[in-house]
Amino acid sequence: MIDKEFWQLPNISKDSPLLGLALCANPAPFGTYDGSNQNIELNFTGPPGSATGIYFSLVSFLEKSGFKVRKVDESISVTPEHQQYYQLVTEQKRQLEGVIKSGLASAAAAVADASLVEHDLRKYREILNYFKEGVNVGEKKGNEHSLRAMFIDQVDVHTGDGISLRSIVQRWPTIIADFMKLSIDENSIEKVESKLKGISKAESVILTTKNKLFIEWGEMFKGAAMERYNQLKSLSDSRKKTVEEYRNWIKPYIARFKSMKLGHESNTGILESSKSPYELAGQASFYNAITLWVWKAYMPSEFRKPSTESTYSVPIADAFIVNTVIKDKKTGLANLYPQLNEKTIKKDKKENVIESTVADDMIGEIIDKGFWNADNGLDPNSLYYVFFEIEVERTGGKIPGYEFEDITFSVKAYMISQNVMLVKQLELKLREKEIEKYFDQILGIQKEDAVKKEYPELAENKEEPAFKIDLDVGKPWKGYAESAGKFFKGLDAFFEGVGKGAGKMFSGLGLPLMFAKRGNYVSDFQDTIVEFFLKPMGTDYFGPVKGFIMDQMGVG
Repeated sequence: MIDKEFWQLPNISKDSPLLGLALCANPAPFGTYDGSNQNIELNFTGPPGSATGIYFSLVSFLEKSGFKVRKVDESISVTPEHQQYYQLVTEQKRQLEGVIKSGLASAAAAVADASLVEHDLRKYREILNYFKEGVNVGEKKGNEHSLRAMFIDQVDVHTGDGISLRSIVQRWPTIIADFMKLSIDENSIEKVESKLKGISKAESVILTTKNKLFIEWGEMFKGAAMERYNQLKSLSDSRKKTVEEYRNWIKPYIARFKSMKLGHESNTGILESSKSPYELAGQASFYNAITLWVWKAYMPSEFRKPSTESTYSVPIADAFIVNTVIKDKKTGLANLYPQLNEKTIKKDKKENVIESTVADDMIGEIIDKGFWNADNGLDPNSLYYVFFEIEVERTGGKIPGYEFEDITFSVKAYMISQNVMLVKQLELKLREKEIEKYFDQILGIQKEDAVKKEYPELAENKEEPAFKIDLDVGKPWKGYAESAGKFFKGLDAFFEGVGKGAGKMFSGLGLPLMFAKRGNYVSDFQDTIVEFFLKPMGTDYFGPVKGFIMDQMGVG
């Protein structure tokens, strides 16, 4: 649905110097050895509709088994030769196109109306700022100077030639400047003459009259401006809500429309179709690719045993995963999404200025705002997860006397720690934001600060932050891996040289060698990860999924 590749999970398992800081046991390449419990490809060919039925059955089975299932990408391509399917998709696409065009026209009108209302709202906000903190027009707290200028330019000027201040300035050149010097206290000829020394009697009469009119206008205009501002504010909120509703309403149609490719409309589709053995020139065929992410919290058996020890809290977002995986520009998530390292400035409840990054803000949204819960397949008490990448390729063809549908399930199972799961959840959010950005571009909604991007010298924030959040350890992925590997290798050699005596000493003191542990997660691959993670994963998680697909395909 978006033209963005997926971030590939790194292999943090056997012989990795990062093992312990995170866990990501990747499946071996398909066909490397038989009996793999992490990687399998299953293919089925049958009559039209049979393969699709297996797909829906699998999704239902996964959800009923407690897995969280998310479709993260989809595309479909149909050749014109497959007339029945092509016409069906074409008709659907034409209907979607009509709905989208109608919706975009309505949304564009709503955006234009909202812009006009916002313009009027800004003007009245400016006017109310003139009255701000002032009960009457003449109070020094109010911006009386601006109000007098508005009265001259927009009210008094319409009283006619020979009467307005602008039309009689030739007779009394300083009359406008004199009027600007007055206040509401100067409401009589004597007070005006006392305030403005040396003016004629005629000018003082005119200024007194104009000042009284200004005071009356100010009292009426203030009430009218407040009422109009309230009306415009309600109208503005209504227009914004309308645009938001149009946006939410039209999103599914745009997403569906974007996933349909007829006759390989995209350059990528043309390139890929030229490589596919199912795409034959002049033959009726279709191709449908779906990517599913499936996950479920996993608890090793020893973690389920009752214990009197206090629970050791492991942070979901630790410095290693944030700085050397998420924010790393070469191998991390920031390589695909550079905006993660963009700086953001905000204030807390105490008005302290906080400097952070887009990555920090999004991590906070995932962890601190209720997203990390059972409804999303995430358990705050679980340190490990089973994560499936399921690639589904559904193809079909129609030749004289025969029609078929073929489906291939490529299932890859990963055992990952919760901090790696955070990266995948962040990637999921980023892909959603990419789609949202695409929707906003289609609807003409501007969320990016174009001035800040194109004219940074004008939008530069001079305010220095009171404090900032900075987890940056300044080490890229490779450097971190090398330094960690050397450190732990030397540490292992040290404890090997110390021998069993040291172990007995620490055991007698009741102090296990916890400071030798590599990070927050298990680092013993052969005896712990293989025995208590990978083998149970194959039996309890991967095996049932594999068995269900094979059963649906009729394979014993």
